[in-house]
Amino acid sequence: MPSPSIRGVTALLHCARTSLAAAALTLACALSGEASGQQLVLPYFSTLTESQQQEGSNGASTWWADYATRFQVVYDAENFLDAGVSGPITITRLRFRAEDGESNLGGQVFQNVQIELGSTSVASTFVSSNWSVNRAAATLAPPFTTTVVVAPASGAVPNDYVIDIDLLALGGAFTFDATGPERNLFLEVTLPNAPVGAAPLSLVPFQDGTPYHCRGVYRTAFSSSGHLSNKPPVMAIEFVGSGGSTALIPATNEYLGASCGGSPSAFYERFLTGDQFDLGGGLTITPDVYPSPTVYTVTAGAPPVDGGKVNAVPSSVADSAAVPHPLGFTFSYPGGSTNVVSPDTDGNVQLISTTFSDAFPSIDKFLGKGVTTTYWPRFSLFWHDLHAGRNTATHPNSGLHVLTDTSGGPGNAVFYATWLDVGRSNSVTGVGVGGHGVFTMQCAIHQATGVVEFRYGAMGMVGAGSASSDISAMVGFSRGIIGGFGGVRSVDPQTRDLSAELPFTTMVEGTRANLRLRPMSATQFPGPNYGARMWAGQHVRWDIDNFPANASIGALVLDLTHVSPGLQIPGLIAPGCHLGLVFDPLAWQVFPLQGVGTVSTTPLTVPSGAIGAVVYSQFLVLDGLFGAPELVTASSNVLKQTVGLP
Repeated sequence: MPSPSIRGVTALLHCARTSLAAAALTLACALSGEASGQQLVLPYFSTLTESQQQEGSNGASTWWADYATRFQVVYDAENFLDAGVSGPITITRLRFRAEDGESNLGGQVFQNVQIELGSTSVASTFVSSNWSVNRAAATLAPPFTTTVVVAPASGAVPNDYVIDIDLLALGGAFTFDATGPERNLFLEVTLPNAPVGAAPLSLVPFQDGTPYHCRGVYRTAFSSSGHLSNKPPVMAIEFVGSGGSTALIPATNEYLGASCGGSPSAFYERFLTGDQFDLGGGLTITPDVYPSPTVYTVTAGAPPVDGGKVNAVPSSVADSAAVPHPLGFTFSYPGGSTNVVSPDTDGNVQLISTTFSDAFPSIDKFLGKGVTTTYWPRFSLFWHDLHAGRNTATHPNSGLHVLTDTSGGPGNAVFYATWLDVGRSNSVTGVGVGGHGVFTMQCAIHQATGVVEFRYGAMGMVGAGSASSDISAMVGFSRGIIGGFGGVRSVDPQTRDLSAELPFTTMVEGTRANLRLRPMSATQFPGPNYGARMWAGQHVRWDIDNFPANASIGALVLDLTHVSPGLQIPGLIAPGCHLGLVFDPLAWQVFPLQGVGTVSTTPLTVPSGAIGAVVYSQFLVLDGLFGAPELVTASSNVLKQTVGLP
């Protein structure tokens, strides 16, 4: 017979259907099976992104290029077999997509593009740098010539397919058999001329693939040989035949909701490359008592960007620079005060005097400690790898503007930092080029009340972050390092969904971080970091840590639905905590917590029939079963995982 605590948990979960160990079968039964379809991404394991850490990169500009060029690629049969292709298929469409997180206006035109498809028994490992050697080993279909117009790229992940070649319309449909003697697909593209298009139509970099059973060679069209690469362009195909998918649904992870159980003074939301920025209505940050605040209350909404609070010329149009600015008054925040701030071109208002700016956001840095650098208090409106000068050629007075407005009279000054029509550092640029990514935001700090406003204008897609960070952007407030040089970093509140979990009040800084839920995977390919996504056959578990002292029992809950914003029920759920999964849990697993630091759930093997399903998970500490004032005494964030393609 179950113990009283287990009976209490099952009552809370409304008689969950199954244990976590059996959830895979339940998940498969709850959904329709995956239909055989006509789409596939080459190379395999590139449906979402080339980087399983969601890190940014510059993409490839050597395949589809700004100059006359030629490239050949061999995609091995394994790419087709892994996708369920079991016999001959007829390829009817080729599509190439822009690099992760890269936005571009498009409009470039490639004229007289020659395309050849074929099959070869030579595996990609043995591709030669000599064009003729590769062609001699392939059986080629008749070539065809076409004009290719590059479509706009929004900067999503996966990004838009900006080159679309309809083989049926061109009379070039190609029959290919990955199970036959010539089991590998051969592609050759010749671009005899550079693309045409007036500024600011600079060509976007293209997505280059995970090095999985593929290799190519590229160089100018007039050379006898080229350069070898095992990261050829990502190419989606449409075909008639067995295997593939009816829709290219990538497996994704997303953090929702808010955590509790700790004692943080900071708050933040982290954004991955390609996330939609959803805080356009702004945030208002209000101190409890001023000028001696102890906590902040964060509410939704702020005035629009005041376009009149800019200078005749920008304070900076630099990349990764800060502008020290005497406020003209003393501004107090929980844990400190300052009379000088340093807005930087990467989207922060640092509450110190510095000319230093770091383009690469991370949680450790936000909370105070980098590898070699100490990070101080800051408001992060949109900490991202921005460049204040990217759009000066196309947007008048674009840049970072810093000023204090004293027109309200003594005691009523307002400080403004305005990022006016700035761009991302990695967006394309050049003479007369700009506008491929445009961001406008404004921070207002009020002398009389200590209120801080995050105001937003037009904000583009959260674009590619740095290659050294798995976070593309951060929004929030942190005291940074506490206690001066050699001090401790601020306590981690964990990321929260600022567009939903409002209003909330921060805490007086303590020593314990909020509860954290993390997806994990034993699968080493295609990556352990962001590889804990759900695709068929993937082994996923959940790790939970930062338990409150003396926590006794907890439960991981899985469901196919969630509540947004989470429920906060006085008497049942502790203040500051939110219950996100309450209706009809798919599965659960119970843990004793006394004295543990981290618990790991039973691994779940993702079934093949579940593609397209969305699974939500949350961890709850249930010490109300042992006499605590509320039943739920701590909760983690909610994790949203879409079952899809790798």
